[in-house]
Amino acid sequence: MKFSFLVLLCSLFAASTIAQTLTVKQAYELTDNADSLAKAGNIKSAISNYLKSASQLPSPGFNFRDVAHQYLKIHDEKNARTYIDKAVQYGITIDQLNADTLVKAYLAQISYDKDYAKQRIIYNRQIPYPDQRTEILQMLERDQLVRDLIGRVDIKVLNNTIIETDFANMDELRDIIKQIGFPGFRQIGPDAASGLFGLITHATTDAHHGAQNFAFLEPLMKEQVLAGNFPPMYFAILIDKYNYLTFKTQVYGTYWEFEQTTNARIVREIANVAQVDERRASIFLPPLYKSRSKQMILPDDYTR
Repeated sequence: MKFSFLVLLCSLFAASTIAQTLTVKQAYELTDNADSLAKAGNIKSAISNYLKSASQLPSPGFNFRDVAHQYLKIHDEKNARTYIDKAVQYGITIDQLNADTLVKAYLAQISYDKDYAKQRIIYNRQIPYPDQRTEILQMLERDQLVRDLIGRVDIKVLNNTIIETDFANMDELRDIIKQIGFPGFRQIGPDAASGLFGLITHATTDAHHGAQNFAFLEPLMKEQVLAGNFPPMYFAILIDKYNYLTFKTQVYGTYWEFEQTTNARIVREIANVAQVDERRASIFLPPLYKSRSKQMILPDDYTR
């Protein structure tokens, strides 16, 4: 009887995990579809899909910013303002708002600074783990501070400082993971999760401890990606960059370099390229061929 109950319990857990994964997958697919609809000028349907996707994501701020963009295209400033506020309430920073040129022009027109500060207060009050979020942002500040000194301080001295800083940051990150698990959108908000991406990039490419840090962090990150709690693209970039720097072939096709004479963005060699779209789909990334719309030159052996 106990065995039957255990089997039933495990089956229910597996089913709920699959359902959650499918929901996350559907949300990313809806966002991708909304992008295509927006490019085609189907604004009403694009807005609908952005909002449906937002309802299933733990960090829908970018969806709300994109909805605001669509409303501005049809001169509906009232709804645009509503979704700009929502975007900030879900962690989108002023720099991320201004990355959209249409939104940036609108914000300059309405002098949004004071209202932005009010919406950020709402956002900050919703963070479940404010202490860990603050700690990660402080770690990021230290990370950037020492690297800003490159070219201004003797490189031999600075290299030692960078190594010590990366080691200390990774030590603190391990402590945070012990306290709250791997911190993603739900725990620390999207701005701190973005900062975490930079910290992990340096921790996993460190010549002394990179391999050890990568082995520790990679499965934790992937688990959170599949739960919708960490950006799939961040994860893919971290994996591909680590592989490239350790003389291995990239997995997801996110690593590219400028071709010096033409400034073309050339995607470097991909392992088992025939299965790259399958691997990308497994972490909710769109097929690689869609990178061509961003002026990427794909490997010759990728045939889609």
